[in-house]
Amino acid sequence: MDKVVKLKRFRPAFERGTVSEHQFLELQAETHRLKKEIANRDDQHKMLVVKLHRAQEAAKKNLRATVEQALVVSKDKNAVMAMFLQQNNAEEMVKKLKMQLMILQEENKELRNRTIDQLTDGPDCSKSPSDARLEIVSHVVRPTSSQTKRSGRHKQQDDQNDHMAEAGTNGACIAVMQSPPKVPVCKLQELPEVHFVEEAPASIQVTAQLMKTSEDLERMKKKYDRTCEELHQLKLNHSKCLQKLQDTYSELNQERKLRLELEIEKKQISGELIAAEHLRSNLQQLRHQNLQLENENAELLNAALNVPRTNFAEIKSLREQLVEELKQRNLAVANVTKLTTQLEDCKRDLARLAVVEANWQYLKTELEVANKSVATGKLQQGGIKRPMDLKMDIGFGG
Repeated sequence: MDKVVKLKRFRPAFERGTVSEHQFLELQAETHRLKKEIANRDDQHKMLVVKLHRAQEAAKKNLRATVEQALVVSKDKNAVMAMFLQQNNAEEMVKKLKMQLMILQEENKELRNRTIDQLTDGPDCSKSPSDARLEIVSHVVRPTSSQTKRSGRHKQQDDQNDHMAEAGTNGACIAVMQSPPKVPVCKLQELPEVHFVEEAPASIQVTAQLMKTSEDLERMKKKYDRTCEELHQLKLNHSKCLQKLQDTYSELNQERKLRLELEIEKKQISGELIAAEHLRSNLQQLRHQNLQLENENAELLNAALNVPRTNFAEIKSLREQLVEELKQRNLAVANVTKLTTQLEDCKRDLARLAVVEANWQYLKTELEVANKSVATGKLQQGGIKRPMDLKMDIGFGG
């Protein structure tokens, strides 16, 4: 904006029609400075476009790496979930086995207590051997519902059949049932107790698998945290790139405003050139009128010198007319001199304007080159999705 103000301070000189040599040199120096500044801005713009392209490539690479890491993390998560499900299934199986083990241990204790009671107290002598045997076996094998519903006759028949079938083979057992020996209580307490021991290798394997799973989970958690930090850094870099892009757009808009102001200045200078052409045509007309007045003045002088003395009144009137004509001639000469000076000033202004127009053509060429580079950068930037749509016209062509 300050450049436009510096250019505008030369406008009164153009309007007055006179521009000093010092002002012309200042205008020329300002034009050269503007050229250098435009060249520097063009270089800065090219550098910004290159940096933006590099930042976009880096952002693409980081995004691709982040996506790949996220895919790896998702695969590891699936493996961990499958391992976790297997671990849960193994834990459920271990719990079921422990419950079954506890039930078997309780049944073992109950059987041991019943056996001790039977050995200490002995069977009832009033019962038959088959009844005693059935009573002992009933503690181990429970009768089914069909056996409980049998009648007394069927039960006695079964007892007789069992007694006859086992008479030859289990004679010794029946004798023992009829007269069991008395066992001391101290020896009964020394009877071995049956325990179901859990398989050690399976539990060790499950524990090792759990430890390995916990280590894998810890490692995946650290990897996930590191990936989150990298993603956060990538977002920060992306925000910085967007800020740089926005700054570049603002600079391009400022350049565009400056170009529009220079075009307005060019139009004003063109109007002043048209006014100078009109002044030139008016100067030609005044010169022609001056020549006509000079010819008429010479004719009047010749006529006045050739008139006889008798016509003094007419001579006097002619003299007065001559004086008026001389006054008009002097005024015309003054106007012609003034117009000649203005014409010379206009010529100098036209020469300076030709220099300014040449400089303007050079600036316009530079701006078109910058416009092409900006359009190329915009086409290169079209592949990346921006979060904000900056609807700005960055073209330098109309």
